[in-house]
Amino acid sequence: MLSRQSKTLDEAVGEYERRYGRRPPLGFDQWYSLAVENEFVLIDEFDTLMESLEPFHGVHPSILEQRITQVLESDAHRMVVMEFANGNVTISDNMRETGEKLTNKAWLGIVPYNMTVVLNEFDEPMVSAPFEEVVQAVYTAKHHEWHTMAQKPDQTIASPIVETGEQSGWAATAHACPKDSASRQPEYSQRELITQLSFVSNITSSKDVCQNCELLQQEGILLSPKDMRLVRQLVPVWSASKPSHFHDILYPSAYYNGIRLLYELEKDLAWKDKEQVLLGWRRHGRPGE
Repeated sequence: MLSRQSKTLDEAVGEYERRYGRRPPLGFDQWYSLAVENEFVLIDEFDTLMESLEPFHGVHPSILEQRITQVLESDAHRMVVMEFANGNVTISDNMRETGEKLTNKAWLGIVPYNMTVVLNEFDEPMVSAPFEEVVQAVYTAKHHEWHTMAQKPDQTIASPIVETGEQSGWAATAHACPKDSASRQPEYSQRELITQLSFVSNITSSKDVCQNCELLQQEGILLSPKDMRLVRQLVPVWSASKPSHFHDILYPSAYYNGIRLLYELEKDLAWKDKEQVLLGWRRHGRPGE
């Protein structure tokens, strides 16, 4: 993998176009220079991020802006709102600590647009759009058709946030899978599927909620999440995690930069004292489980 990474800006531009079928965004040359200066190794490997972004290329920007406004009017206290303008960033007061953890000042000067970025600070993802809407958006994006669409206002949603906590997470999000997918068929036997174990040969396929019915009885977020709020349209909300049938845009969790995750040597046992210690596994349930 390392040997095939782009070594020049021209190579990086060519690889971007080959992978994603469009020109890199404005400021890509500045991003490349800064990445090289910081010894960034995997210069071409952004497939996960780009896959998350792809459906949003098929929705007109004015519609995305309207949807973001509606979500913030309903649920802003759970969001980190980052306003980028002229090389500066303003972070909403309610989640300032999280926003600052995610903000690397060295990169701010190369953000080429004035824009609003909305981060979901909670564990549970939010964006659960109908499968048909996502397919249409991806088609529009691949054929570069959104710029020919009329800039008509989106339909107003009286309550864009749907509360689904302590209910079946699967029932609330099943519309995000194809109608003919395995998980949406009423005749599957949950008991039989759960008892069947096998080696994982394809990690992507094994995490596909739509095709693996057993996940519906194994994942807390699909059983009865304690707290989950959904938007049932394509809204560009960034989240730290998601099952395969959600469409949040993934970003690294702020906890990776948090002091609470640091290893504290003084609290650990000396190695010689660990010889007779029995190892056990304990876990703590997250709010979404």
